[in-house]
Amino acid sequence: MVGVISLIGMAVLLTASLSLALRGWEIKSPLHPLLELRMEKDKYGRENVILAHLGGDPLPEAFSLSGGAITWKNLEMRVNGIRVEVASGALYNGSGSTGGPVRFVRGDRLSLTLENLKAGDHISVIYRPAGQVLVEARI
Repeated sequence: MVGVISLIGMAVLLTASLSLALRGWEIKSPLHPLLELRMEKDKYGRENVILAHLGGDPLPEAFSLSGGAITWKNLEMRVNGIRVEVASGALYNGSGSTGGPVRFVRGDRLSLTLENLKAGDHISVIYRPAGQVLVEARI
């Protein structure tokens, strides 16, 4: 009887440890936000790229801003397949800084100036944990 109980206990422990190990390999599931990507002139006549969240799933820990510089987290913008680095001038809902990672939700807006964009360039926004292209546009 003791042997049977010991075997059942070992089976439960093995199942639990296998479950925890497999949970670490889990791939983040795709999200379904509704995003808009557009070009817009600011009050100084500069062309800005605007990323607006219109609804659907929120994007957790999308990015952070400090003094207008973007640090991409779970979200990433690329131009012609190359990750965009923004050192200054970016605004999140009108502010150049956030208090940490942004949960990008309905009504939020990210504005940034990209230099040297030309006709035919391809801009894409990617949710990195799932490798999912959320929105893309051609200039």
